[in-house]
Amino acid sequence: MPNDRVFAMSFAGVYPHYVAKAEKKGRSVAELREVIEWWTGFVGTGSDSDWAFVV
Repeated sequence: MPNDRVFAMSFAGVYPHYVAKAEKKGRSVAELREVIEWWTGFVGTGSDSDWAFVV
């Protein structure tokens, strides 16, 4: 399948691209994190230490 590469990617590999795209569209990192929390079920306290695994 041509999409196998997508499933092999870690979230840490695509997170910076999500941040760049959100900022390019005028959104904040906090808004991005809110969407990711809704989408994945990961609930952080909002501090950067919770998101350290991502970056």
